[in-house]
Amino acid sequence: MSTDTKRSGTISNWVWDRGFGFILETNNSVQTKYYLHVSRIISGTAALGAKVLFDVAPKNEGRLASAVNVEILSADKAVV
Repeated sequence: MSTDTKRSGTISNWVWDRGFGFILETNNSVQTKYYLHVSRIISGTAALGAKVLFDVAPKNEGRLASAVNVEILSADKAVV
């Protein structure tokens, strides 16, 4: 998928020992949180504050939407 159709966001927190965290996307002052599992990262290494590009998987009822095909663009401190 081309990067112009992907969403952008920042890894806002990470649960090191469980391999998941959350991406925060901000569009027009609206913040949306997406679940991210380490297995959905296709390039780069997760880090708090890292800028990412991602697609969104269909939402399961009662759960946050999940980020998939995640590309880490910048990361200062790796956490995974």
